[in-house]
Amino acid sequence: MMQKLRFTKLKRSPVISDTSTPDKLVTDSQASNKDAAAKHWSQFIPSLWFLAEIGGLIFVLIAGMNILTLPSTKSNHASICQSKLTGQWQTNLGALSFEEKGNSDLVGQYEFYNLNRGKVKGQISGKLDNATFNFDWQENAEKDQSQQHGKGAFTFSENCQEFTGSYGTGSITNTINWQGKIVPAASKPASNAQPTSGS
Repeated sequence: MMQKLRFTKLKRSPVISDTSTPDKLVTDSQASNKDAAAKHWSQFIPSLWFLAEIGGLIFVLIAGMNILTLPSTKSNHASICQSKLTGQWQTNLGALSFEEKGNSDLVGQYEFYNLNRGKVKGQISGKLDNATFNFDWQENAEKDQSQQHGKGAFTFSENCQEFTGSYGTGSITNTINWQGKIVPAASKPASNAQPTSGS
C-alpha cells in the first residue's frame, strides 16, 4: 500500500519592506556630515579668537611705537633758533637785548624814550615754542611811577634774524606792532633816542 505523500505548506516569513526612500537616506547623510563638520570647526574657534586678539595687540603696539618715534617738528623748529637769539636787536620801538637762559627760556631788556613818560625801561620774559615767543612784559617810566605790564608774542623768521609781533596791556597781545632785526656783532647798535608818543 503506497504511502500517501504529505505535502506541507511552507510558511512564508513576512517580508519587511523598507519604507525609507533614497532621497531621505541622502538627506540624513548630509545632515550627519554637517554636524560632524560643525563639531570639527567649533574646536578651532577659541584658537582663532586667541590669534585675532594677539594680532590686534601686536598692531596696536606697532602703531604706538611708530607714533612715539615720530620726529617732533615742533621741538626741531624751536631748536633752530636756540643759541641764536642772544644779543642786541634793533626794533621799531627802540633797542632790545635778548639773553637765552636755557630750556627755551628767553629774557629781553628794552629801553625807549616817551615824551610824556620820559625814559622807559622794561623787561620781557617767556618761552620759545615753535619759533613763536610768547612773553609777559613789564616796564617802569622815569616820569610815571606806576608800573605797566601786559603780554605779547613774536614770531621769528626761519633764519632767526628777524621777528614780527605785537604786544598789549593786560591779556591783550595785539595792540601795538613790534618788529625787529638782530644787530650783527661787528655793528654798533643804532641810536634809540627817537621819541615816541605811545608806550
